[in-house]
Amino acid sequence: MSLDYRDFRAEIKTVDSLESLNGSVLVMVTGALSTRGHAKRNFVQTFFLAPQEVGYFVLNDMFRYLDGEPEPLQPPVALATNGTIGQQLPQPLQGTISWK
Repeated sequence: MSLDYRDFRAEIKTVDSLESLNGSVLVMVTGALSTRGHAKRNFVQTFFLAPQEVGYFVLNDMFRYLDGEPEPLQPPVALATNGTIGQQLPQPLQGTISWK
């Protein structure tokens, strides 16, 4: 699937970065994308910048819209008072998974 992003406007809210292995940099950006006739959609994008001879290149990139999140795959697990997982563990999923 390919989208035409020429008409989109990005509103950057936060940028966090962390130095990583061998001079690489992990970057996380949050913001909102908008285009004419559509509501703003909040997003988070995380990418890993690896050093090259001059500058960096994007080695890995993850992008996710934050609105309309899918339902969790597993129900929440209760923790015991000492911080360990309780005796009753969730059962493996059966069947198919549907995204809303």
